[in-house]
Amino acid sequence: MTSDGDDARGATIPDATLVLLNRATLVQHTVRTAVHELNNVLQMIAGSAELLGSAALPPAAAARVETILKHSSRGHTLVQSVGELAKVATPAARTLDLGSLCDQALALRRYEHKRAAIAATLERPPAGTALVRADGALLLQAILNLVVNAEQALAGTAPAVLTIAVTARAGQVEVIVSDSGTGPADRDRLFDPFVTTRAHAAGLGLTTARLIARQWGGDLEALDGSRFRLTLPATAPAL
Repeated sequence: MTSDGDDARGATIPDATLVLLNRATLVQHTVRTAVHELNNVLQMIAGSAELLGSAALPPAAAARVETILKHSSRGHTLVQSVGELAKVATPAARTLDLGSLCDQALALRRYEHKRAAIAATLERPPAGTALVRADGALLLQAILNLVVNAEQALAGTAPAVLTIAVTARAGQVEVIVSDSGTGPADRDRLFDPFVTTRAHAAGLGLTTARLIARQWGGDLEALDGSRFRLTLPATAPAL
């Protein structure tokens, strides 16, 4: 169980900051995917135009082909420029103790839990036994998203209980975040971006958490409306 300790306001992560992080992560992923697909389309257009250009065409048709090639090349340059804008620093993969990261996430939300009368507990294996390879900042963001999602589900609930359980088994480490709320009535679109039934929520947290998990070879699934399981491949301790 996490201890209350001294709840300094400066030790928290504001919800607005998490919303911005989620939005930035989702936009980056969407833009990079779009750039890849648009490049494929432009390459097909340019390839087809080159084949037409190699045939004996009337002058007017040949001029049209040249126009297609010119503008497809320009489009490729523009798309690459957009892709460069979407780039951020390469995520730094390192060995992380997932139990310690969950402990850190709860510590960052301790003030909010005390203010909302949420009892938060962490069940974790011994240190050094739930190791994964990922970017620490991104993975912490994913866990915080799950914690904030549980907090929002607990609004108006008494008693309000939030539990994180970390286990390492069969080559993977899993984190189950559960709450004592009833969960949303519509569970079919839990991971769709911008879909939310809660006031002042952006509808990005679960979407972004799943993207981050999959980026590092894992996944995020809903066991039911109030329990979410994040899994990542286990890694051996660094020698």
